[in-house]
Amino acid sequence: MNRLLLGLWWFLMIPFVVNGQQVSLQATGEGLSSEEAQQAALAELSFRIAANVESQIDSAQELRNEEFNQTASQRLSVTSELPILGSAIEITEKDGFYLATARLDAATSLPLYELKIDELTKELDDSWKIGTISDPIRAIPSLKAALPVLEELQLLRLIARYLGAKLPQLTITVTSINDRIKQLQQNPQTIEVAVQILADPWKNLEKVYVYPPVLRGSEEITEFAAVFRSRLASQLKEVSRPAQSKFLLRGDYLITGRGIDLTYRLQNWKGETLEAGSVQLAPAAYNGLEVKTSPKTNSKITSTTSVDPDSSHASLIDKPSKPEGPSSKPSWTDPVTGMEYRFILGGQFEMGDIFGEGNPDEKWVRNVVLDSYWVSTTEVNQQAWEEVMGKPASRNASSRYPVEVTLSEANRFLKKLNEISAGEEFRLITEAEWEYACREGGRKVRFGNGKDEISETESAYSKVPIQVVGNYAPNSFGLFDFSGNVSEWTADKYQKSYRDLPELNPLSQSGRGNVLRGGGIVNLLPGAEPKHIRCSARQQSRSSRDRFGLRIVRKNY
Repeated sequence: MNRLLLGLWWFLMIPFVVNGQQVSLQATGEGLSSEEAQQAALAELSFRIAANVESQIDSAQELRNEEFNQTASQRLSVTSELPILGSAIEITEKDGFYLATARLDAATSLPLYELKIDELTKELDDSWKIGTISDPIRAIPSLKAALPVLEELQLLRLIARYLGAKLPQLTITVTSINDRIKQLQQNPQTIEVAVQILADPWKNLEKVYVYPPVLRGSEEITEFAAVFRSRLASQLKEVSRPAQSKFLLRGDYLITGRGIDLTYRLQNWKGETLEAGSVQLAPAAYNGLEVKTSPKTNSKITSTTSVDPDSSHASLIDKPSKPEGPSSKPSWTDPVTGMEYRFILGGQFEMGDIFGEGNPDEKWVRNVVLDSYWVSTTEVNQQAWEEVMGKPASRNASSRYPVEVTLSEANRFLKKLNEISAGEEFRLITEAEWEYACREGGRKVRFGNGKDEISETESAYSKVPIQVVGNYAPNSFGLFDFSGNVSEWTADKYQKSYRDLPELNPLSQSGRGNVLRGGGIVNLLPGAEPKHIRCSARQQSRSSRDRFGLRIVRKNY
């Protein structure tokens, strides 16, 4: 009860022990009702007990014990609302105000404190016994449940000692409990234990959404990450969409020589991080999972899988200040078309005109989350088209020039490519995937070269004619021609705003025409400027027009 609101406070304070004799202690409070007055008196009594304890404890032998090793200010804050047992309450009323006197007498109260201490000591001992077993699934919750019991027990013992009781020193301490929890959490051998470690602090939260994790260091843990995310979500009160959530869990997984490091951050709906949890999973926990590491071979993750053990974690919300170089991105070459693909790690980014300088249809900046995917490093060229369709898309065009086709022609090409590529699946890139790759994983940059500036010597635009694919330097992901050359078909139908699309893997399936990305259409316009080829710039076109190219996405296995 707030003492200022109650408008009290005077008290009579008598030390508990005078010349070795136990005496009583009382405090007084007032309020607008008898309940308020009683609560005020008990609160004041608790506070004055703490003050009395504080005045004596610095000279006490117990100061060297763990129960009393806090600073004076810390101890006082902890004991300012001590549990009061067996106090006598007297209440009087005058002119609509109530006056309560709370009196604590050692002869009456001490037996109650000793009884409660015995009960809590047994509860603490039982929790500790369970916490010493080797099964972390049972041990960890028991140890965590022991911490509040120990806190309450210490407060009761504090009062009992100053009521004159002689109590043995506790052998179970906060340090011993936390050390045991840390020992059990270190390198758990099963997914179930790791899930419990991460889920336990958040299992009572309402409306949690668990985002697909960011994978660091190796694509090999893709399937493992999916299994872990599913089991983690099953332990929480999860909702199916981020928009329905009150809390968000964003995680990243890093495979190292020691195992898999898993880190999750709990955020509120504003994106503010509230808590973080992490666990390092031992290799034995995922040795048995069959995961695909390439389109043609399956392998198992083993403890010999090695990445720099000192590699740092990077989360969905903490983007690295420097982009990864092309050599750090896994690559794959399609044996049918000869086209190279780069693996794009999924994650979160702000899609749209983040610099406030674009057209109305890109002004709506929104949060988007993407799964990982593979994307072709270049636009489809004439040679790749001919390998699939049996003839080039255009006559008199060099084999390395990008094709210029209608949307229907692009879809026929992909259909046939899927038919002749056993075990593979290809499709058009979505608008969100295109912008994410153009901006090197959602970095806040304007152009496809990873910078905020671009020149005619870095990209095919303005007076420069369409060039062979890969003629200019790639971005840090090893991807070419995102700013300039031909505009590229995307899988999205055109809408003036993408604000109403899902946050996870958005795809517009209704609208007039399709979205183009890449800016190459400005080659035909007088006065073309670099702003037309920004990563967020959008164009609309009828599906029957045949002057646009395509970039392919390969399903992430």
